[in-house]
Parts: sequence; structure tokens; C-alpha cells
Amino acid sequence: MEHATCISLAIFVLCFLTSAPWAYTTQVHAAAVLENANQGILTLISLNLTPGNGTVKVDGPAEVDSSTVLSAKEAASYAASYEGTNALAYNFTYFISSDSNKVSGPSAGLAFTLLAIAGMQQRQLPDDFSVTGTITPDGSVGLIGGVLDKVEAAKAGGSRYMIVPAAPSSSFEGLLYYLSQQTSGIPVIEVSNVSQAAQYLFGGKTLTPMRLNLSQPYDVNAIPSFIPVCTDCNVDAFNSLVNATFDFAGGAINGIGGNFADAKRELSSNLGAYERIRTKGYLYTAADFAFLDYSYGYILSHAGGINSTAAAATLDNVSAYCSSLASPNMTDANYEYVVGGRLRLLWAGITLNSSVNALISAQTTDDVAQSLYSASAAAGWCQAANEQFAIASQLGGNYVGVSPSVKTEAARLIGNESALAGGGIYAQSASEAYSSGDYATALYAAEYVNAFGRSVPFANLSAGELTASINANLANSTKGIWPAEFTGQSRFYASQALAASNKTAALAYLYQAYTTSTLARGISSANAQLSGTFTAYNSTGTSAQQLADIRQNISGIQQSISQIYAVMLIGLVLLFVAFVAIIALVLRHEGPRKAKRGR
Repeated sequence: MEHATCISLAIFVLCFLTSAPWAYTTQVHAAAVLENANQGILTLISLNLTPGNGTVKVDGPAEVDSSTVLSAKEAASYAASYEGTNALAYNFTYFISSDSNKVSGPSAGLAFTLLAIAGMQQRQLPDDFSVTGTITPDGSVGLIGGVLDKVEAAKAGGSRYMIVPAAPSSSFEGLLYYLSQQTSGIPVIEVSNVSQAAQYLFGGKTLTPMRLNLSQPYDVNAIPSFIPVCTDCNVDAFNSLVNATFDFAGGAINGIGGNFADAKRELSSNLGAYERIRTKGYLYTAADFAFLDYSYGYILSHAGGINSTAAAATLDNVSAYCSSLASPNMTDANYEYVVGGRLRLLWAGITLNSSVNALISAQTTDDVAQSLYSASAAAGWCQAANEQFAIASQLGGNYVGVSPSVKTEAARLIGNESALAGGGIYAQSASEAYSSGDYATALYAAEYVNAFGRSVPFANLSAGELTASINANLANSTKGIWPAEFTGQSRFYASQALAASNKTAALAYLYQAYTTSTLARGISSANAQLSGTFTAYNSTGTSAQQLADIRQNISGIQQSISQIYAVMLIGLVLLFVAFVAIIALVLRHEGPRKAKRGR
């Protein structure tokens, strides 16, 4: 009888324990950015997981945006499917500890998901890392903003590493990751989905700091030698432009600091590969690649100045340099370099204006970095314009004017291209040049729109059809050195298509070959239009009047930068007044307290 009583009691206790409510709590550090403050913060998010009916709540700050709540619900749903269970069997109560009264946005999605998985497994997440990233219903991790501020906050909060969404190869986001990692000193770990994050947190996968992939992907050995076929060519003059491009690209790369030694080595190695491309006759291609790497060198060499004050000073310097440039008058020998230089000045002015606006409206340090990165393109274009103006001055020739027929043709092209999507800076430069009366530059710009502003009109063409179209374009691209060099670049990409390891890569190279061949044909046509209709021009020429609007635009940009300084100064004054008021208030209350203690 006693034995039966014990069994019954054991069964009762077991039933009581298994039916008793349970709860499990775990937590993680998630990085966020304070709105309009360019400042990262580290928040502590905890999850209380209990049996329930699928309720998901987010508590903590006074105001939680609906996007954050939706992110938490998606996280709970995916975590349950990841664990092979039903989310409706649980209640998920997330609590966000933050200095901010408001939490918004979906960037805590990955943190919510990892907490739910840990809760269901009834285990704690490591306490030595921070995380950021959105979550999608299929468990993919999406990109976020403010990474420079978030990683800085993670470092300040004691995190040993930071998990972030994987960025596309050679993207600006990847560059920001690299900058934040190298300046903070903590590894930035990229993940594409929840499973990859779980491998680091639960599977013991080794932490490997990210590397910025800057290596040039081209097979230099696969390209045949190229000899330009053209009329009115001066290869020696074009070589001067290539030399100048290599010089300022190399200067930016050499200025990269020690924290970025691996990137500096890769970029320097790239220049060596571009020099080999150049020796095979592809002058413009080599210079173009060096120009693209110049922007990486520029931002990495300015890594210590990614703040609003330093960025404003850099933009001011670039604007001052660009506005100091003056074009020589056009001659029948130098017109390609005069128009090419003016076009790049227009691109620089448009880009600088965009950079200033981005800096004024910057909400994160990422935005400041974007402004600086854009300014690097403007700085490069102005240096290229300066070199083209110098070449134009040396070439001499007879002064010429532009025929009214050029205005008519520019208007026709701009009208035709205005409906094209994606014209961007090329369409804007065409419009600005035409409005200022610089019809030759407007003609060139319209051809750039035609080549690069279309929404892939050749996507449905086969490789054979693309090749035939490329050859047809290049057969009519012999008027002037620039079309000849664009022909070389088209041939370069076509050779890379033949050497590509798969069909997708081959087609991508053929698309590039096609667009470049379109530009070659367009600029050749523009050169024929210009040189065939030149009119006599009697001026001995000091500087072209068409540059007046460009320089006025850049001067306006400098005024905008001055406004940034003014806003910063007002802010500092207000902070000082507030500080003095606080000190006075403290002293005012401290006096009676001291008197009371004295009594």
C-alpha cells in the first residue's frame, strides 16, 4: 500500500511540474542610431518567452514604431520555423532598454530572431557581441544604415565583434564596413541569413575580420594588343592625360594610412595591372580603371576626416580648385580636349552640389562618408579637366566657333534623350550646357545619355546579336582620339567576354562592350558634326564664356558650404549658452545648500 501511495504521489508531482507555467529570458546588444544626431547607441534587448497563443509585443521606449513591431513578428515567425515548432505556442515579449524615447525601423530584426531562437533552445546568447540587420520572412538578413555610428557604439560598449548584413561585393556599403572595422579595431562579421549568424553564436565558427575586395578582376593576358585606327588623332597628347590620371590616382593611394595597409597593397597592385593594360594599347581603359580606384584611395586617405566639419572643409577645397579652372578657346586642333574638359567640369559641379546637399541633410556618419566619396569623383573630374585644358593649350590650331547647326543637333538629341530613364548626371549636364549656350558640350553630353542612360535596350539580344551590333558601332567610330579609345575599351570588354568562365559573366562583359561601342559611335558622330561645321573665330581667346555658368554654379556650392559652417557655429554658441545656464542654475541651488550646512 505504501508503495502504491508513493507512485501516486510521484505521478502527481510530475504532472504538476510539467503543467506549471514556465518562462525563459535571454538578451542581446543591438546597435542603433539616434535620429538626426550622427550618433550610435547600444541598446539592450531582452526577450521573455512563455507558453501562449503567438502574441508578440515590444515594450520599453515611450513610442515604438509599427515597423519595429512588424519586424519582431516576422522574427518570431521565422525563428519558430527555424526551430521546427509553431510560433502560436508561445508569447514573445521583447523589451528594449534605450536612452531614446522612440524606437523605429526594422534594423533590430536579426536581434529579435536570434533572441527567439535562443529562447526556444533555452540557452543564453554570448554577451560579447553586438548585432544589427533587418529580417525577411525567409530568414535573409537585409542591409541597414548608420554602420559607422553603430560599430563605434558597439566598440564603446565593450563588444568584441559586430554582426552585420552581408554587403554586395565592391559596394559602397562594403567600403563603410571596412572603414568601421579598421578604425574601431573590432571585427565586422558579415552574414547573409540567420543560419550563418547562428554558426558564429551557437556553432563556434571562427571569427574572421572582413576584407575589402579591391583586386582587379580582369584577365590581362587574354587581351590582344590594340592599335587605334582614327583620323585627327594625337596619341602622345592622350598619353599625357593617362599619365596625369595615374599620377593623381597613385597620389591618393599613397596617402592611405597604416590602418588600411591591406587595401593600399591591393590598390597599388591594381595600378600595376592597369599599366600592363596600357602597354597593350588600351590607354583610356587603363586610365578609366585608375580613375575608379582613385575614389577608393581618396576616401581611405580621408578616413580621419569623416565628420561634418572636416567634410565641409574638404568640399570647400574641392570647390575652390574646380572654380579656379579656365578653358582655353576652341581650335580646330584641340576641340576634343576643350569639350572633354568642360564636360567634366559640369559633372564635377553637379556632383559637388549633390555632395553639399547630402552633407547638409546628413543624419548619420554614413551620409557624411557618402558626401566625401561623391566629392572624390568631383575632385578627379576637375583634375582630368585641368589636364585636358593644358593639353588643349599646347595643341594650338586655328580658333573656331560653333555653327548654328550644332545647336540644332544638340536640341534634337537632348529632346530625344529626355524621356530616357537613368540619364542622371549626363542628362543634367546636357541640359546645363545647352542652357548656357555651350552647344558643343551639350552635344557630347547627349551622346553619353544615349550610351549610358538607356534601361538596357539590349538585354534580350543573344551573344551573337550583341557582337554584331558592337562591330557595326565600331566600324563608324574613327573620328577623333576619344572614339578610338572608347573603341579600345569596347574591344577590351569583348575579349573579357571570350575569356569569361560562365555565360552570365560573358554577357555582362558584352553589355559593357555594347554601351561603350555606342558611346564611341556617338562621340565620333559629334566630332564629325563639330569639325565639319566650324566657323571662323577672330578672338585671340583668354577663357571661354561658356564656363561662366559652370563657375557660377561651383561658387554657389561654396556659398552652401559656408552656410554649413554658419549652422555649426550657431549650434556651438547655443550649446555654450546652455552650458553657462546650467552652471548658473547649479550654483544658484548650491548656495542655499551650503548655507544650510553651515548652520
